[in-house]
Amino acid sequence: MKYITKNDVSDLILGSTFLGTGGGLPPKLQKDIFSKTFRICKKISLKKPTEFLDDDFLISLYGVGDPSKVNLNFRELISK
Repeated sequence: MKYITKNDVSDLILGSTFLGTGGGLPPKLQKDIFSKTFRICKKISLKKPTEFLDDDFLISLYGVGDPSKVNLNFRELISK
């Protein structure tokens, strides 16, 4: 299993912005979201599909639409 840690965040944000997979959020807001996440946990685990059990639940968080509208929702999430 691999993990994402605080040390990976800058590279992930740069890569997702460059490749156009950042979800449309400004890099500063992406960093804020990661910062809040790492206040709750030290690392984020990444699993291959084969590492999940048959009874595991998977959730894919993804949004489509005007990023200027989505930003408001993400700001609310990171302010809690």
